[in-house]
Amino acid sequence: MIAHRPEIDGLRAIAIVPVVLFHSGFTLFQGGFVGVDVFFVISGYLITSIILRDLALERFSFGQFFERRARRILPALFFVMAVCVPVAHALLLPSAFEEFAETAAAVALFLSNILFIDRLDYFAPSAELNPLLHTWSLAVEEQFYILFPPVLFLAWRFGGRRGAFWTSVFLLLGSFALSEFAWRVKPAQTFFFFPTRAWELLAGVLCAFALSDDGMRAALARLGRILREGLAAFGLAAILLSVFAYDKSVPFPSYATLLPVFGVVVVILFGGTDTLTGRILAWRGFVGIGLVSFSAYLWHQPLFAFVGIWNGTEPGPSVMLALCVLTFALAVGTWWFVERPFRLGMRAQGPWLPRRAQVFAASAAGSAAFVLVGIWGLQTEGRAEIWLARATEIERQTYSVLKQADQIDRRSDNGACRFNVDALDEGVEQRLRGCRDLHGPGIAVIGDSHAIDLAEALLRSSDAPFLFGLTRGGCRPDAPDAECSYTSSTPKPESSRVL
Repeated sequence: MIAHRPEIDGLRAIAIVPVVLFHSGFTLFQGGFVGVDVFFVISGYLITSIILRDLALERFSFGQFFERRARRILPALFFVMAVCVPVAHALLLPSAFEEFAETAAAVALFLSNILFIDRLDYFAPSAELNPLLHTWSLAVEEQFYILFPPVLFLAWRFGGRRGAFWTSVFLLLGSFALSEFAWRVKPAQTFFFFPTRAWELLAGVLCAFALSDDGMRAALARLGRILREGLAAFGLAAILLSVFAYDKSVPFPSYATLLPVFGVVVVILFGGTDTLTGRILAWRGFVGIGLVSFSAYLWHQPLFAFVGIWNGTEPGPSVMLALCVLTFALAVGTWWFVERPFRLGMRAQGPWLPRRAQVFAASAAGSAAFVLVGIWGLQTEGRAEIWLARATEIERQTYSVLKQADQIDRRSDNGACRFNVDALDEGVEQRLRGCRDLHGPGIAVIGDSHAIDLAEALLRSSDAPFLFGLTRGGCRPDAPDAECSYTSSTPKPESSRVL
């Protein structure tokens, strides 16, 4: 049994609270997304500590390893997704439900990050309305759990502990180098990509190697109390600095990710409960939040997204704060009634607790159920007939027009005066002036994802020679968000005359 470290639970609290507050729109926590990076390092450390112990005792079992992972992750994940499906059915338009259903299938197969790579920008306003956006990080972790243990096992088998260590170092350096190259070429895609994220988990892997070696532990202990206190405090400060100083403009993962990752590594190595930092993190309140952090992570995004969709506009700060409280209330209930019983099944025996074969069978059945939801959503075009049967006449007419758009946010451009863009720049303004001179007044569609649909439908069905869309998901024409194209690139007076 790996000794329980309450300060690691406290570190989880330091990770989850900024993530929730970031997604709730509180600008003080503009770098709260780094909480996911904290989780990655912790996961790499804890998982590898267990694997190294079992390898050293020659009792490592892939069956036992994957049973632990299934018990830890799937009950709460499947429970939250099962709640999301009927809510999505009640609230979402056909196109949005089709996307939700496809994502649910990808989540069940731990491939949602792959699905998002070419479809989403994590920081785009429209992404905030995706109820399953947050599952990308679960997919990254599961891909790590599937791919890394066999590599570590083989490296240990043929090269011993030293071979396993240097294999991990090589993989970390390769992953980091890839992330440094990739964010400069495909920043939005790099964010979700497992190979560019693996080095963060591998940083935790190296922590496990260090703390599972008697000689290394003794060397760390000899550093002296004052130095260890300073290093632990520095690590925690590095994490908090990235939470408050970083924002969406900082490329992730990249060299900038080194700050929070290094901070977590230092806290893991030096922040035991014999230090002030460790004792702070081991405070009962932090430990309690850390224990329910996984369930809180699962609940927060669906709550925020569904309320935003139902409300029609971004909820105010008081509503978002209430949703944050509700997130942790649901997390406590889910931890107590869902997570805890299944995890106790790894240690306790009883007729009501599922055995390993039953765990795997239930896992496969749960995954298959959500895959079937995805297939049904795709084949029925987002259960369009069911939605139309309960829609008003105006909603039906609107749907028939919007259905002509093949894909939300697909930008049509005939190379002349019929095009759709998400921002104004000098080239677009020049093109507008030329089209006005050629055709006279044209038709402009300006707005959010609804305008995207409308602009695309008009571009396909209208014969107007001069038709222009200025559209961006999540950006209404009067949107106050500084990142919306209507405020960050407000047309100059001459451009306004063109429009």
